[in-house]
Amino acid sequence: MSDTPVAKRPRMDEVQPAQDQAMDSQPEYQRGDIWFEDGNVVLIAQDTTFRVHRGVLSNKSDVFSGMFSVPQPENMEMLDGCPAVHLSDSKDNLTHMLLALYNGDRYFDLTVPLPFHAVSAMLQLGSKYQIDELKRAAVHRLQRHIPSHLEDFVGPYRTLPSRGDPLISDFVDEHAIAVIDLAWRHELHALLPPAFYACAQLRSKALAEGFTDPAGVHWKLSRKDLWRCLEGQRSLRTQLMFRMQFLWDKEVSPTCAQSSWCKERLVLERGRTVTIQLSATVYRALEDSGWIETLQLCKPCTDHFVWMHDGIRQDSWRRLARMFQMKDIVTWPVE
Repeated sequence: MSDTPVAKRPRMDEVQPAQDQAMDSQPEYQRGDIWFEDGNVVLIAQDTTFRVHRGVLSNKSDVFSGMFSVPQPENMEMLDGCPAVHLSDSKDNLTHMLLALYNGDRYFDLTVPLPFHAVSAMLQLGSKYQIDELKRAAVHRLQRHIPSHLEDFVGPYRTLPSRGDPLISDFVDEHAIAVIDLAWRHELHALLPPAFYACAQLRSKALAEGFTDPAGVHWKLSRKDLWRCLEGQRSLRTQLMFRMQFLWDKEVSPTCAQSSWCKERLVLERGRTVTIQLSATVYRALEDSGWIETLQLCKPCTDHFVWMHDGIRQDSWRRLARMFQMKDIVTWPVE
């Protein structure tokens, strides 16, 4: 996985008509799930064939439209009377793209959750074949789980959708590793700071080794992005200490209504914080202030410490790009 985002059109060797091969070397193809008897072109990915319609592809994709407008060679490979086109994509990604084009209700309906590998396929092939509608739908789903605005963050460890139902049915923390890779490759830089924050919550083993999705794709941070994540963890620890500082200051709010009670509660919480909140594997500097309301302080103290906490949380959010060494790469925070 590359550090540097690159936007490019598909190379000619990635999308091209197949030439005739000798009969004794003709590969054996497996028919894919999408096969229309009235189709007029066969796409081939990983020796899997898909018989579809040139008109449908051309209508949705300028890349396919341009390819089909080029005169085809006389010795072009034919399958079931249709020209065959070899693609460099995985058969799983191509399946999702074609399902979206032919059965768009499921893929474009933002009330229907999809698995992460389907959303990844939508983004990758939507970008490659310039199918803007497909790419936009994928980005929208990713932004629900890796939001670019603080008010959409909920939960202490992970980024969970705060408005509406999940749009990715199996989203887990490890998927942030894949989001970072996809964001670099497709120049979705606004996803990077929150995705790095989510990665910073992972255990060291997950950060170092990555994960393999159900489609068999292994996602792993590049060495530079792993460095960014480790640097960010150090900064998040500092911000977390600032956020907890009031527990050590031994000062209640100026308008405290129960000074002795509130001081006692702060001392009790301080002990719990040392063993849990400030453990070596916790970097949740963006946790909301809900935990303060569980301390059973008087209302003036609760309101005062929530106000202090929220200010530091906002500051942590503003610093995310800097924490993860991206201040010159992404404009942050997003307006």
